[in-house]
Amino acid sequence: MQTAGIGKPQDTASTDNRGIYHDKAGDYFSVYPVPLETTTAAAKVALQRIGMDYDAVISRSSGHVVIQGMTVNQDMVTVTLDAVAPTATRVSIHFDYYGRMKLSLLFQHALAKEVKSR
Repeated sequence: MQTAGIGKPQDTASTDNRGIYHDKAGDYFSVYPVPLETTTAAAKVALQRIGMDYDAVISRSSGHVVIQGMTVNQDMVTVTLDAVAPTATRVSIHFDYYGRMKLSLLFQHALAKEVKSR
């Protein structure tokens, strides 16, 4: 799925970050070629894999879901999922403070694995 012009791709030598972008607000996002419901279920599992202690859907409307929670290290996390097409979902992750690139990328990689396995 093409997301050209939406953000800047992240490039590190140690991790394959193709398809993961960084927007002006400092959030990391990707677009997954699956429906919103599938991506939401996969996001919950991915959050647990990166150490999410608690997660809750705090907002749900047509084509939009927000999951919020806290990691075991007490970092507040907000994951926003938006349907950009019937079979495509944009997923962004935001931490309560700047500088969580490694955990954000870890989440996006865990989510990509979960989506792929469904």
